Amino acid sequence: MKLFLILGNQLFNTKYLKEYSEFTFYMSEDYGLCTFQKHHKLKILLFLSSMRSYRDELRAKKIKLIYNDCNKEFKNSYEKKLERVIKEKKIKEVNFFEIEDKFFEKRLKLFLLRKKVNFREIKSPMFLMDREEFKNYLSKNKRPFMANFYKIVRTKMSLRSVFVFVIDIISEMSGTHAERRPCGPPAAVSEGHPRCRHLLFPAHREGDYAPDSDGWQYNQQ
Repeated sequence: MKLFLILGNQLFNTKYLKEYSEFTFYMSEDYGLCTFQKHHKLKILLFLSSMRSYRDELRAKKIKLIYNDCNKEFKNSYEKKLERVIKEKKIKEVNFFEIEDKFFEKRLKLFLLRKKVNFREIKSPMFLMDREEFKNYLSKNKRPFMANFYKIVRTKMSLRSVFVFVIDIISEMSGTHAERRPCGPPAAVSEGHPRCRHLLFPAHREGDYAPDSDGWQYNQQ
């Protein structure tokens, strides 16, 4: 039997789970997640209610799921609860999306290695750029500025067209027409609506942008 772990911050669109239909999915409400920092009670409520809504969605779609809620083994560690499932279900392989909590990622991998359970890490759909692409970017940029990184990702994802689309919608709602410029920052609305412009682009000042091959570019100060 194969198990696929889903953490509380990995409640992705179920389309990302389709190719793993032969797996049983596993979710667990975790005491450690709720207490490692002093969260507001409403934030904890958000964590747990989001997980339960996702649980209900998976079950409604007839996806095999094991779910541990806070009424059972809540104060046991995540690893201890997972170990019980692995033994009871005779799990031979565990899959999971890339984990962004490095401390927990290390804990989980070490646990699986100690228990001699095969595991596979799946590329996360959480980010526009995957880990290997980001490592490659860092290897080529000794001074990785946010503006440069943003430009690379924007070009890769053709995000300029998304901005223009949003600007058109805002312009329609405000009763004005957006300016279309071949270069420079995207104009939120006509010059007669500076408030809207600064609402969308609060950091904009004259001279912040200069034309480049794909439309806009931050000037390097």
